[in-house]
Amino acid sequence: MLTEINTPYRPELCRRAGTYCLSIGGKHYYGSTAHLGSRRSDHRAKLRRGTHPNKAMQAAFDDASGTLLFTVLAVLPQQHRLEAKELRAILREAEQKLLDNSQFTGDRLNTSSSAAHNSNISETLK
Repeated sequence: MLTEINTPYRPELCRRAGTYCLSIGGKHYYGSTAHLGSRRSDHRAKLRRGTHPNKAMQAAFDDASGTLLFTVLAVLPQQHRLEAKELRAILREAEQKLLDNSQFTGDRLNTSSSAAHNSNISETLK
């Protein structure tokens, strides 16, 4: 149901739901969110403050002198209006496929190989 686009983040994608890859110093974090712009801003702010809860990601960011690339991998078509539960299920499934098929397994910054590990985090934060 998601449309693959594999493009660097652009402002017009801000309010879109989708999957993304955050690349820092040759390492990669895969995620999904209902609001790409908010999620990108959240990651960047916490990394810049040195308060990101993912310690491996924070260390990579610090080592890479603050360089990161946020790539949008796929988005939900704008015409689709889904209930929150259905949207979370679609995004979690897409994120899990990224984690399972990642060519960067050794350089992955995700703390878990399961997309469901963040299921208790509100979508506002995720």
